Amino acid sequence: MISSTEEFIKLCSSQDAEAANKTLSENATIETWTEIIETCPERRIDVAQNRTIPDEIMRILASCDDPTVRSLIAQKRRLTLDMFPLLARDPDETVRRAIAANHPIVDPRFETVV
Repeated sequence: MISSTEEFIKLCSSQDAEAANKTLSENATIETWTEIIETCPERRIDVAQNRTIPDEIMRILASCDDPTVRSLIAQKRRLTLDMFPLLARDPDETVRRAIAANHPIVDPRFETVV
C-alpha cells in the first residue's frame, strides 16, 4: 500500500520497472490520493492510471482541468453510471470519444459498472 505522497512520487520517479508498476496497482487511502491530487497536479495523470483508485477519487479527477486526466478516467471500465453523463458532456473531444467507447458491464443489482 502506498502510504504517503512522498512515497508515490518516489515510485513514479523510479527507474526500476517494478517500483514504477506499483503506481499502477497499489492501493492508497483516500486522504493520500487527495493530497497527491491537491499538492502535485503534475501527478494527476499517474493517479488516474492507477487501477485501484476509489470512486471518490475518480469523481475528483473527472472534474479536474486536465483533459488527459479526464480522458483516462473516461476509459475506466468500473466507472459508476452517474459519471457517464458528466464525461459525455465534457468540452474536450478526446474525453467524449473515450466515454463513448467505454461500454461497461452493468450489474443491475448495484447500478454500478463491474
